[in-house]
Amino acid sequence: MARIADGVGDIASDFKFAMRMLRKDPVFTLVAVLCLAFGIGANAAIFSVVDAVLLRPLPYHEPGQLVRLFETTPARDPTWRGSVSWPNYQDWSTQLPSLEGVAAYEFQGRNLMTPEGAERVNVVAATANLFQLLGTPPKLGPGFAPGDDQPGAAPVVVIGEGLWQRRFGADPGLVGRTLTLDGQPHTVVGILPTAVGFPAGARMEVFIPFVPSADRVDNRGSHFLSVLGRLRPGSRPRRSPRS
Repeated sequence: MARIADGVGDIASDFKFAMRMLRKDPVFTLVAVLCLAFGIGANAAIFSVVDAVLLRPLPYHEPGQLVRLFETTPARDPTWRGSVSWPNYQDWSTQLPSLEGVAAYEFQGRNLMTPEGAERVNVVAATANLFQLLGTPPKLGPGFAPGDDQPGAAPVVVIGEGLWQRRFGADPGLVGRTLTLDGQPHTVVGILPTAVGFPAGARMEVFIPFVPSADRVDNRGSHFLSVLGRLRPGSRPRRSPRS
């Protein structure tokens, strides 16, 4: 008990000394407060990212069945994992029996024009089955249709709930109207709920169908896609060229 009492007394003495120093030296006080504020703010920001990416369950249907697919070069560097070419993605979508679906996407930047002015937005260009693979239907609208990512299809767009609220006043009538991205009209076909957050931990707010350019269609050396797969029930991910 005596040791506990001595410890409490030492803490009280240290606290009183610290308070006297803070009163005597305002500059020191300001620096101390700023250091505490920055430290607490940084830790809060780091925790929010860790919570969203690592601790909180992914906001997708059966997230444990989702896998990320990479290209590898075992003979050169067995630890390297890279982006995927369009021809390889197409092969994987039909030749991996352990997967019931595969979707691909890449990040782009576009200029969004509204009556309030232009805004540079980060865009996810994805195969039309992305939201179906994730199991995340739009809050409003039908979302992408199977043919929306085919060459010659009419341009469409899905936007995030945050952008819908911020720039369009949460107008439910926006679905079916057009938005202009890089000077090209796109019909709005869906509003994605904020809770979905794709990729995990991010807040991408504009989604368009991915249509490969002519120079990428048959080029297996052009690695630029991120690829997700959904395992069939009972399947497990394997490390092999075929499965």
